[in-house]
Amino acid sequence: MRFHRRIVKYIQEMRLKQKLISSYLIALIVPLLIISLTIYHLSAKSMEKSSIQFASMYSSQAITTIDDFMAEYDQLTKSVLVESEIIRILQNSHPMNMEQLIQNKETVRRFLVRMMTLKPEIQSVMLIGANDAVYYYSKTSTSIDDSKLLEQPWLEQNKNGVENLFISTVHDRSYYTDGGEGAVFTVGRKLLNYSGSYAGIILMDLDPQDLLRLNEDFLLARNQYDIRLVITKIDGGIIYHSDAITNQRKWDEIIGGEYVAKQQEAEDELIVLSDESKRGDILLRTEIPLNKLLENINHIKKVTLAASLGCIVFIVMISVLFSHRISKPILALRRSMKMAESGHYAPISLNTPSNGEIGGLVLSYNYMILKIKELIEVVFITEIKQKQAKFLALQTQINPHMLFNTLESIRMKALVNNQDEVADMIKILARLFRLSLGNKAGIHTIRDEVEYVTNYIKLQNIRYDDRFALELKLTMEMLDSPIFPVIFQPIVENSIAHGFRNHNSKLHICIDGEVTEKGMLIRITDNGAALASKMINELNDMLESVRLDPNRIQEENSEKGIGLKNIAERIKLHYGEAYGLKLKRCAEKGLVVEILIPKP
Repeated sequence: MRFHRRIVKYIQEMRLKQKLISSYLIALIVPLLIISLTIYHLSAKSMEKSSIQFASMYSSQAITTIDDFMAEYDQLTKSVLVESEIIRILQNSHPMNMEQLIQNKETVRRFLVRMMTLKPEIQSVMLIGANDAVYYYSKTSTSIDDSKLLEQPWLEQNKNGVENLFISTVHDRSYYTDGGEGAVFTVGRKLLNYSGSYAGIILMDLDPQDLLRLNEDFLLARNQYDIRLVITKIDGGIIYHSDAITNQRKWDEIIGGEYVAKQQEAEDELIVLSDESKRGDILLRTEIPLNKLLENINHIKKVTLAASLGCIVFIVMISVLFSHRISKPILALRRSMKMAESGHYAPISLNTPSNGEIGGLVLSYNYMILKIKELIEVVFITEIKQKQAKFLALQTQINPHMLFNTLESIRMKALVNNQDEVADMIKILARLFRLSLGNKAGIHTIRDEVEYVTNYIKLQNIRYDDRFALELKLTMEMLDSPIFPVIFQPIVENSIAHGFRNHNSKLHICIDGEVTEKGMLIRITDNGAALASKMINELNDMLESVRLDPNRIQEENSEKGIGLKNIAERIKLHYGEAYGLKLKRCAEKGLVVEILIPKP
């Protein structure tokens, strides 16, 4: 019950987009998986049945080939029985002269050559008489050691056996004089005379790979399915092993051993089929790895898996796309509401028009936001106009002409009384008034700002005995660029107020600038007392967070003066939010005030 509640709670707390994607995936992927698994299992059963049938057919054809082989060699070896001269030579126990021996060997040799002509795959054919006389013929120049041949255990075993026609287990070639490398198996027959007594034995050595003469298509299928064929005698002695034929194992590992099914891992199980020859003395065991026979099933599995994964990926993409299209306007509406809470009123833009419920909701919200923004802008502009009207009223109350004449009269009085320093101060003050009040309609440039600052520095140098030095590094293009008035002087005044603390040293102020991609960057640098990094960061945060808040403007007290924050507000108001002030610390000491305004 608790688990069910947790699931319900988790689903309720999921976002809309997640709910939509989850519902799409459950509704589409679950049926797809059920259908895919059903198709796979039905196909797997059908393929497995076909594979077992193929393995049985393979084994049946192989045992038929072995039966044919034994039938052929049964007829071939019986041909000796009709050769009365050969039987006579084999069972002769009387001493013979040299001429008789040579004649007998030549008679046997011609017979052996005729047999090898009938079966070219025979490597060597041998006749052993009743008195253990050995006659042989081989394809190669190698010879056979009679004594070693007669000592072979497989020969003794088959010689004493009940069957006349026999096939030996695979054995080495130790009785050959070439070193005995390689492996052969021997097909032989005990020879009886007309009275039924033992006359001798015929032996034919063959390469094990000649036991199964399969066609090319069959060999291709054997290699494809990694089938292992093991031909053994009824007692388990190995005659043929496909691993040795294909050089996967050495014959030395197999000779003298008995058949043991190859061990496989659990996931690579074997199908072992056993067939018995017609004679009943030979067993064919066919080992087939199940994974090889079921490769087509694995292929079906891969195709089914790939198709399912492809469908799942497609379903996920479609689900995400549709969920995104549905939830995007709602998320945009939520973000816009958050922005409206912080004072930023922006309508939601829809890439594609929508006539549904969500589209109607967004359109209504946009209309409401635009109305609110319009009302705020009306109030804001009204406040700005009121400020400008107050400033203009203050300017018009002052008669510049009367003010300049009065200051000039005072300056002349000072000169008459030999007060030159006072006269210079009055002259500079008059120039400052003229710059701030005289240019109401003309374009105010950076050159005017520089001149205003220059006169301000002159006035301060008279007071502080030339303690201030002003350096200008502005191009003519920058000097002629427009700017609204009273920007530089408050910053220079701030540098003097906060940076000029040691009256025994000079304060150096430098004004330089450059044109960047963002705009025109003007730097006012001083070498005065350095501010702490924490203080600079706090001031920069304050300047960056300046917003055009009409409520704050309305409550602003004109007695506070024009400080850095006021300048930052005026720049943003005049040029936009991308521009303003920034403070930096000099490498050695002092402060840098950066002013960013648009390019001219």
